[in-house]
Amino acid sequence: MLNILLDIDGHINKTAISEYIQKYGIDCVYHNLNSKYDNMTLVYAAITSDEIDEHIKPELVFYLLEKGAEIYIKDNLISFALCNKNFNLANVLLQHETRLLQTIERVNLIDTAIKLDNEEVWEWIMTNAHPIFRTENLSQLCKYQQKTTSINFNKIAQEKYTQYKFSRLGLINSEDTALILAAKMAKKSDHGNTRPNSIFVVTNNDIDNLIRQIKNLLEHETKKNIIKFQIIHFPRPHAIFGEFTIDKSTAASTVIYTHLDPAPHITKFNEIITMEFIKEISPLANIEINDSDVAIQKGIGCSYFSIDGAMKLATPPDRDYVPNLAEYIKKHRMKDTFMIFNEPNVTLYNVSSLPTRFIRGLQFIIDEGEAKGLNSCIFNTSEKKVIVNKKRETAETSVRKDLHTLPSNKPDTRITLNKRAERKMKKYSETVNNFIKDKNIIDPAFLDLIDQYKINGLAKFCEEQIILNSVKQHKI
Repeated sequence: MLNILLDIDGHINKTAISEYIQKYGIDCVYHNLNSKYDNMTLVYAAITSDEIDEHIKPELVFYLLEKGAEIYIKDNLISFALCNKNFNLANVLLQHETRLLQTIERVNLIDTAIKLDNEEVWEWIMTNAHPIFRTENLSQLCKYQQKTTSINFNKIAQEKYTQYKFSRLGLINSEDTALILAAKMAKKSDHGNTRPNSIFVVTNNDIDNLIRQIKNLLEHETKKNIIKFQIIHFPRPHAIFGEFTIDKSTAASTVIYTHLDPAPHITKFNEIITMEFIKEISPLANIEINDSDVAIQKGIGCSYFSIDGAMKLATPPDRDYVPNLAEYIKKHRMKDTFMIFNEPNVTLYNVSSLPTRFIRGLQFIIDEGEAKGLNSCIFNTSEKKVIVNKKRETAETSVRKDLHTLPSNKPDTRITLNKRAERKMKKYSETVNNFIKDKNIIDPAFLDLIDQYKINGLAKFCEEQIILNSVKQHKI
């Protein structure tokens, strides 16, 4: 096996590798009972061999991966590279396969790092595959911190976490979003804003609990007749935002859910309004579903669009620049006659437009197919003069400060990009940095703080709306 991978001078043996691939295939298992490489593929042998110089391994493995070799998470090859402190090899393994990048946080590299007790390893993990802000990891990290004084783990975690997570769009997950919300609310509190939070991060595992909380609000008397809260949902490696309104102002209660996906072709309302949701809630209340067709996102950045959008939904309506979303939607929706529910009190509407304040991050400049661009939505309409924020900026002024013109791939042409999402990323990075700089982010108390912006926080929010020992009679 070794003579297939390397020539006598220790360089990549491209000829022998090509012949092996042509004869057996790139992922064919090597069979030789007398060899320690028996039952290994070329790439597995290249990574794990103690006969190959660590300096040549990254180049050799990269070459094999480019030839089509497969690597699998279950083999834990990144941990193997870290054990040898071969960070270049670990980077090759991480960056070549996007599915590894997406799922690396499920791989527990903490065991490897604790075993090695090496600051360089911790730094690599924090930079490339951060494991912090996950419940199952924090207890391990706390125990580790109690046993060692050689590594300032909290400092590394703070620096490397923000350095990595806010380096480009597309890296923010549900845990990170809860942290951003916590940081934003702390900043508002520092500026004298005492309004309670109403935005919560929801994952697929939380849907049953979400149904339970809404059911509790309907089954009990509440302090207010109209209760609103916003969600940021991660149904997959994608984020959406939405709002629930529980309207108990009439004899028959109504639950209104507005589903807002920055890229509406990716998800629909039934990611949240499941059959179980309808089964549990429709006997207690009418259900109205507003499913937005408005495309805002063209590239990446769904988490930032969703955080930004949820915060707009949560902005108090008593400000003159905040549109009445409910009234606006009623004017720009159409009943879906194709989606017929068995329950007569469940209605679906398709929403064709959103207020200008909500579409300032629009990544479409001109209309593209069914997606409307900034030109037709704002710049070439009277909407450009609408005041959209507390700075008293018009929509046009607010949008144009985020537009950047860059050279395109075509000669003598340029393209215009809306980089509002990138600007938000930078602002959130600063907010998070300021929030965690004086905190021990691997302390369980910190996890409890972040929990307030997830499903447990929503449960507490709903509990606070209920009048104790009350039961409501339902008329549907």
